[in-house]
Amino acid sequence: MEEHVSLQARQIAPALIVSIIMILFVSSASAANEGQTEFTATGNNTFTVPTGVTKIRAYVYGAGGGAGATNSQGTGANGGSGAFGQGVLAVKAGEVLTVVVGGGGAGGASGTTDNGQAGATTEILDSKGDVLLSAGGGGGGSCGGCTPYNVGSGGAAGTGPVGSLLHAGPDGSECGGGQTRCGYPLPEYSADVSIAGRGFYNGNGSETINGVQGYVYLEW
Repeated sequence: MEEHVSLQARQIAPALIVSIIMILFVSSASAANEGQTEFTATGNNTFTVPTGVTKIRAYVYGAGGGAGATNSQGTGANGGSGAFGQGVLAVKAGEVLTVVVGGGGAGGASGTTDNGQAGATTEILDSKGDVLLSAGGGGGGSCGGCTPYNVGSGGAAGTGPVGSLLHAGPDGSECGGGQTRCGYPLPEYSADVSIAGRGFYNGNGSETINGVQGYVYLEW
């Protein structure tokens, strides 16, 4: 009986060792493929999907709209904040994605009757040019004394895979006084940063307040 048990153990041991080695190898390979990156340069950027990666979690922020010009007739209205989107993207290793970071809308030049301009959409495109995830830019605010006088609209909620979080941006009425930015804060960033689609309030007649650029963060 003891010899029979010993024989079984000798037969099972090699298979068990191989299984353990395979588990360790897969775990090691998986850990080696983990990573993260961010995009802050406005316009088109590219990202090549790393080896072994089939899914990426992406966060996109539309750009903020510019504030209207402050002039002798009054204070310019706030620009709206960009939208926010988060989703898990199905990708292929080696695929080249296009990451478009929206530029902030130009603010109305101080002392003029210029309205603020809208911020641009931030989006991620696959290798065929199809949109995988997007977040709209905020609208521009009206100039002081202009009719109609409106704050910028919030960026429109974008598109994304099923299960994505797609939120429209708040309009300019939710921005505070001074050069306060509002919208969806970035993880581990202070409330006052120069990226990620917050709108501006034009509270100083000597300033031209532009909208804040968009932002993209990827992790896998």
